[in-house]
Amino acid sequence: MKTSIIGDAFVITSDFTLDQLKKVSKFRPDALKLKGGEDGKQTLYTVITGDKPGGFNNVGAIFGSKAHDGSDKATITMDVNSIPGEDKLNGLAEEYGRGLTYLKKIEENLQTVIDEIDADLTAIKASITVG
Repeated sequence: MKTSIIGDAFVITSDFTLDQLKKVSKFRPDALKLKGGEDGKQTLYTVITGDKPGGFNNVGAIFGSKAHDGSDKATITMDVNSIPGEDKLNGLAEEYGRGLTYLKKIEENLQTVIDEIDADLTAIKASITVG
């Protein structure tokens, strides 16, 4: 995951494509939730996908756009003016630091989940007879 402040926007770029996030959302939606609390069952953060530009706060992220650099990485673009104060770097860290930390934790395990989904789908397809 990468976070950038560019002009009047701040952009969160996932390590994964929008299609990959949609696949996880379809087959293993719990992998897009960070659980915690005293019993470990409270949802602290949720990542969802959509068809709009998306949004971000300290309880969840909505990825709905792709990077325009050919990577197709999922992105969220927001107005930098939503960050309080004149110092946008420190403001971003203070205002959205918890959400950025939670999002990073979710993304740390996603490649393994994606690999498992792909393996499951390959096995299912191999077990289907077409005739």
